[in-house]
Amino acid sequence: MSRREPTAAGLVSERRMMRRFTSLQRYFSSIGALGAAFVCHSLGFIVLARNLPTADIGKLAMLTAASSFGASWCELGVCEMARRRIGRDQSEYAAVLGHSLILIFGIGSVISFLLVLTSAYLLALSADFWESLRISALIIPANICFFVFLSFAEQLVTARDKLMRANCIVAGTGLARAVAAVVACYGLGVSTLAGWAPFHFLFYAIASLGSIFALWSYGAPRWVILRDEIIRGITISAWSSLFTIRQNIDLFVLSAVATPALVGNYSVARRVLSAAAIVGAGFDRIAYSRLVVAGREGVRKVADLAKTYAGYLIIPLVAASLAAFYSAWIIEYVFGAKYDDAIFMARVLCPIVLAQGLQNLAFDSLNASEQHSVRLVVSVSAASIGCLIIALLAWIDGVSGVLIGILSAEFLTAIALWGTLLWLASGDTARGLAMGKVEGGPPA
Repeated sequence: MSRREPTAAGLVSERRMMRRFTSLQRYFSSIGALGAAFVCHSLGFIVLARNLPTADIGKLAMLTAASSFGASWCELGVCEMARRRIGRDQSEYAAVLGHSLILIFGIGSVISFLLVLTSAYLLALSADFWESLRISALIIPANICFFVFLSFAEQLVTARDKLMRANCIVAGTGLARAVAAVVACYGLGVSTLAGWAPFHFLFYAIASLGSIFALWSYGAPRWVILRDEIIRGITISAWSSLFTIRQNIDLFVLSAVATPALVGNYSVARRVLSAAAIVGAGFDRIAYSRLVVAGREGVRKVADLAKTYAGYLIIPLVAASLAAFYSAWIIEYVFGAKYDDAIFMARVLCPIVLAQGLQNLAFDSLNASEQHSVRLVVSVSAASIGCLIIALLAWIDGVSGVLIGILSAEFLTAIALWGTLLWLASGDTARGLAMGKVEGGPPA
């Protein structure tokens, strides 16, 4: 009996199945890497929280918050640029690398210097000013220059379709932090912020060296400034800095209407929800390179692809939100009985996992279609209105108002970004029909 030859339709179906299997494999490996990094970072934080005084943990949190604002202006959009430009044309790698290193370590050094002096003077990290200066000088540059470089290196290798290397960078950074905390606190008896600061700098430096090794085989940088990327980078940094403020306004407002213990409960609830958000972040890492390729054909193509991705993404996001809701009871056993209020907060806020996942997809779609100015105006406006909503509802109804305000702000931003993307796509479609470039339109 002769073997039946595969038909053309069968071959096409088989290829589609293989592509879907590969995409699922990449997605789960991405989630796995982010999950491993989250667990390692959390382990490091728990070790520090158990061994350092509560006041020192608070000072470390303040240094981290200041560094986050500085980091948003240090990069000037180089992470997004790496995914967009190299995702479309890998021959631009050397120029993108050189441009990005100049900005990260040039601008980052200036910002770090200013923040080191400011933090040492304002935050009272130690009774001795010079000790405060030493602590700031070890922690802030690591949080700005090294952290942004690690993020950039991950995006760079992801854009070159080397997801395994990117996963190693992400998971390796988390592991380095956990090992540094365990060695410092349990191996060498570190019990103060001043004692931890050198280890904090060291683990970031070692992780950065590992990232340099991951990039080494791709070639040397070309030391140029890509002038057309500066304005785009400023728009991304402006949004990122406002987003940092937006992400912390809830803590500030909550501290004004609630006890410190309740604010602590809210911080724990946010950490639990950040674990659920890995589902959306893992998808974002692998989807953006395809969005930027579609961006060559205009915003309509990007919007069509984004709608397809949204259909795939909604089910995992809803599942992650439900998992956060039903597993919130674990908080009391992991963190202790004093965090029982965090259970209620996590359950109320679990829908933001869905909102943030869809936000990121629409935000990346606008970037991929080169709609940077529109994206800046819409995202900044939505974030500003979100801050006002949170503050107003907190004034009206205290803690309950803050929680409702957070939900409202997150969904408002998602709706604004998606509405803008679809509006731009409809305009692009109309122009395409007028020019005969859209299938089904009049001939040219």
